[in-house]
Amino acid sequence: MPLVSLHVDDVHAIHIALFRNDTSMTQRFQDNYLGGPGTDVNHGSVVIDHVASYGTGVKDMIARLDKHGANSLRRQANAGDLLSPFIDAPNGMRVELNFDEAEAKADGIRPAMTAQDAVAETV
Repeated sequence: MPLVSLHVDDVHAIHIALFRNDTSMTQRFQDNYLGGPGTDVNHGSVVIDHVASYGTGVKDMIARLDKHGANSLRRQANAGDLLSPFIDAPNGMRVELNFDEAEAKADGIRPAMTAQDAVAETV
């Protein structure tokens, strides 16, 4: 999946992933990990599959998402160092919020799927 990463100094600050509609191993992993594309539209802003940023306060964010009934997927990425809720926007694009896994674990928040699980189910 094509990915653009923006950094502030040497800190990974945000990334943007383009939506691809193919049968590559990368796309099959992404479909498994995120449950497939959020839309069939293949033009305009929804060709961006998701936009990601990093933050703190995972417990409050999860509570806010749950309170408002947001459609979100809790994933664990990067060999277990990030807890990443993916929230579906109304237009089919996703927003990924990355939190330190140690913070999530301390707050008792667990992912529904890890990247390793998704890889194992893809091959």
